Amino acid sequence: MVQAVKYRGKLGIARELGQMLADSLIAVCPDAAARWDHIVPMPLHRTRLRQRGFNQAVELARPVAAALRIPLALDQVRRIVATASQTDLPLADRQANMRGAFSCAGDVAGRSILLLDDVMTTGASLDALATELRRQGARTVDNAVLARTFSPGHHV
Repeated sequence: MVQAVKYRGKLGIARELGQMLADSLIAVCPDAAARWDHIVPMPLHRTRLRQRGFNQAVELARPVAAALRIPLALDQVRRIVATASQTDLPLADRQANMRGAFSCAGDVAGRSILLLDDVMTTGASLDALATELRRQGARTVDNAVLARTFSPGHHV
């Protein structure tokens, strides 16, 4: 279903998945509405956004923000480097690929931020963005993802 959203533009599925993510967040964090000041979806570089036509993390974040009654901050951060796709990169390359990829466009000082992304493999993208937000003064940064994959060779 995630691939149908991301690669085939099935945005109706994104809304359903986003609602499921919101329900899960409420179940594990009943005080979610008071916990975070903003929801920040993982930004795409403008080149990738132009190619895809939408940001899947934004489409997932819309129902989450509505359900939790937390503002969706679409302009707080930018992906300023058109990084290579993370899909086939090993961990060390993913981390290097993401260095300097983000900048804060808004004031996040003292704010509690919930980062939202569709899929996490190594966490390199989320870590790089969270690091930038903390560097800009965010009080707390938590991550929420819809799906978790494992790197090749990783065994559960």
